[in-house]
Amino acid sequence: MASFRTRSLSRFALAFSASVCLASVLTGCGTGALDTSSTGTLGIQGHVFGGQQPVSGASIFLYVAGTGGNGSAATPILQGAVTTSADGTFSIGTNYSCPSGTDQTYIAAVNGNPGLGTGNNNALVLMAALGDCSNLSSFSFVNINEVTTAAAAWALAPFTTSYTNVGSSSTNTKGIQNAFLDAQLLADSSTGLPPTTLPSNLTFETSKLYTLANAIASCVNSDGGSSCSPLFKAATPSGGVAPTDTLGAALNIVKHPAQNVAAVFTAASSQPPFPSLPKAPNDWTMTMTVTGGGLSNPDPIDIDSNGFVWAGNHNDSTGQPNTSSISEFSPQGTPLSPSTGYGFGLLDEVLGLTIDSSDNVWVTNEENKGALNGSLTGFSGASSSTPGTPIVNSASGVPYFLDPDPTNGTYFPVALSTNASDQIFVLNQNTNHESVFNPTTGAFSPLAINNVNFPVAIAADASGGLWIANSCVSGCSATGGPPNGAGDSTVTHVASDGTAMRPVCCFTPSSLATDGLGNAWIADGGNNSVSEISPAGTVVVNQLQIGGLQNPALLSSLSIDAGENLWIANLRSITPNRQGTLSGIASTSLTSISPNTSGCTTTQDGNTTCTVPGGFGLDINLQAPSATVPDRSGNVWISSSNSNSIVMFFGLAVPTATPIRPTPTAP
Repeated sequence: MASFRTRSLSRFALAFSASVCLASVLTGCGTGALDTSSTGTLGIQGHVFGGQQPVSGASIFLYVAGTGGNGSAATPILQGAVTTSADGTFSIGTNYSCPSGTDQTYIAAVNGNPGLGTGNNNALVLMAALGDCSNLSSFSFVNINEVTTAAAAWALAPFTTSYTNVGSSSTNTKGIQNAFLDAQLLADSSTGLPPTTLPSNLTFETSKLYTLANAIASCVNSDGGSSCSPLFKAATPSGGVAPTDTLGAALNIVKHPAQNVAAVFTAASSQPPFPSLPKAPNDWTMTMTVTGGGLSNPDPIDIDSNGFVWAGNHNDSTGQPNTSSISEFSPQGTPLSPSTGYGFGLLDEVLGLTIDSSDNVWVTNEENKGALNGSLTGFSGASSSTPGTPIVNSASGVPYFLDPDPTNGTYFPVALSTNASDQIFVLNQNTNHESVFNPTTGAFSPLAINNVNFPVAIAADASGGLWIANSCVSGCSATGGPPNGAGDSTVTHVASDGTAMRPVCCFTPSSLATDGLGNAWIADGGNNSVSEISPAGTVVVNQLQIGGLQNPALLSSLSIDAGENLWIANLRSITPNRQGTLSGIASTSLTSISPNTSGCTTTQDGNTTCTVPGGFGLDINLQAPSATVPDRSGNVWISSSNSNSIVMFFGLAVPTATPIRPTPTAP
């Protein structure tokens, strides 16, 4: 096997710098880092607005994000008190000091008079995400308003509990840095509005951003009393605590985006300051839709250790062999692969994708000209000096890796899962056996596994074993059929010593993943439910219908974040328009994060339709989503195959180390 390319961080630095420049004119592109304990050399000027009304007498605070964990205390770096004048303006001057140039900074305006005759609004808290402390000297002007506040709430939700508590763990500087860049994609703090110039391949829900800003403005532009009651009531989650300020309200809304959706919408005044949606959205999630970079029917997706997103393109449109490819994007959606993707002309029917410990990307070819019964192909990763370069098999001289054994070899591989030892498990769909691939040596080892029947998904566990989802061939039953029988519809676990077990559960499993406790979670396509099995094989949850699950996609639709939340791609809804959705489920409490279905009826032949499909993503028209993955910033990424795009949901998840191998952990 050919040696892997030399790894280098130079390309990561270039791509990251480019994403900063593209994200907003606010951040600038300066490369000079501040020395520790350096002092600002240029004054920061700014303006605080409540809608279109200046806020006078507001206290201005400048913070760097904490490093004591998610939501840890931030550190104030402004030396001396600053308040806004009668026209809402303020000047910080040079009275701030950056502990480090890479510390993430934000600015907050607290209390103040939004045009009242007398008095203060003690419920007014607005903020803007500014990014690297080293970039503060490039700011000419900062506008703080409801738009910048809503943007910061969506992007920084996993790291924020209040304006004084914004922080991450000290080991997740990449995650929080990317979250601040994400906030700047939504709102340009130099104008207080969405950026006027963004890459053409990115689409945001700008009208929803303005609509949430209008709801916040209803309280900002008041004395903080009864006028805030509609917003605060709507922003109180079920069983939760009511907010006491406008930032707290925004955070509650985006952290519980399926709750009180219409009430938040109606909290806005009849004459709002910003353009608004004509009616309440389906939910209060915010998304970024990404195209380009060769995306063509993307199915599997994964994220490497630097936060770069990789997608495997099945490319159903041509009907020709070897027209699949893979695509690469920066954490902010900048395409890094060419317009046809990497590997075009080499790959065919890419359905599985995984990333190894060297950040190399491995994909399945279900079948192709290099190996009619299927193979694996590897590509050098984002950290390499030659990213996207196929890895050549030194034994054959071609970029295909396979085991030609007719009985136990590579045979129509469709899914991959990598464990903590960097072993890649290969699911061979058209045969009842699986393989282990060593990405260092290029060698395969067959796994002699019984009780496997036309498998459709595979997931490694933390103990060196793996779980396999067996699809139903015919005569399905909701309790699972006999091993290798016609009604077979359950899962198989194989321990590291080869011992196999087959718990009786599930109904036509579609996808599965393992959580931080070693439990296996299964998305059941047969009746739109989830099941949980303990490491010992005990069925803990069997076919629970929750979270708006509808036709969960095969192979890699289910992922789990570091907070043990399940994220599932629903291929199509059980409604007349058949639109895809994203389901979220809190596994520890077995509660829905996403909206549930409603208005459902089932005919005598067993077909179910619902008037309200449930799930997230109805506002953006997901088309055949097939895979999900959380990132270090707490975003959830999902492929939207039939729209040739991938979609990022801002701040929905708990920040999770990537790539996930094999169970989710905090970064």
